Amino acid sequence: MRPARLALAFALAPAVPAAAFCLFGALMGAPLDSLLLVFFFASLVTYLHAILLGIPLAICLMRLHWLTLLRVLLAGALIGALPVSAWTIYNELRSDSASSSSFGGVEHRIDGRLTRAGWISTIEGVLMFGALGMLAGGVWWWLSGASACGAQGRRGHVLRGRRRRFQFFSYFCGRKDSGALVQPGRAATCAATLDAGVVTANNAMDSDTYSAPLRAPNSARHRGR
Repeated sequence: MRPARLALAFALAPAVPAAAFCLFGALMGAPLDSLLLVFFFASLVTYLHAILLGIPLAICLMRLHWLTLLRVLLAGALIGALPVSAWTIYNELRSDSASSSSFGGVEHRIDGRLTRAGWISTIEGVLMFGALGMLAGGVWWWLSGASACGAQGRRGHVLRGRRRRFQFFSYFCGRKDSGALVQPGRAATCAATLDAGVVTANNAMDSDTYSAPLRAPNSARHRGR
């Protein structure tokens, strides 16, 4: 993953949810002046989310080679939904027992408790912020080029695992990296294990050391020596 693309993704992706939120307001007929103000404050919130939650989570996913589109979308949804959920729970715990509120003529809170309409409105808000977080995650995935990075990371992780397993079986059979047998008595067992597919050499490895077949000690090469 190129650092320039990664920096561009972190710089632009948080602004997309704020722009989408303002676009929804424009479709609802909100005035332009208020939309600019909303975009400014919404951008502050989204960039704060990106700095405190997005960057650490992205680094964690990259280190674990878990950069897939599904995981990035889920991470974006969590980044968008968890803070507003925590704020809602905090407000519920601190709410006055005698408080009441309504919106559009519909009671959302009566005697300090949310009504059915209040719960529906709260859940809709959490889902909306989660969807905006998923949108930011998808934009980040596209701008950063994480698809190529994730594929290469997973492939490298698989190759390293295969390399370690092959080295273990090679050591168990007494085979050095050069391909020479130092414990001929185990040659048949190791050869059968390798031929059965327990450990296979990968064509993408840097050296062809791991693809060299095991040879019996009485082969023509050893008899010549």
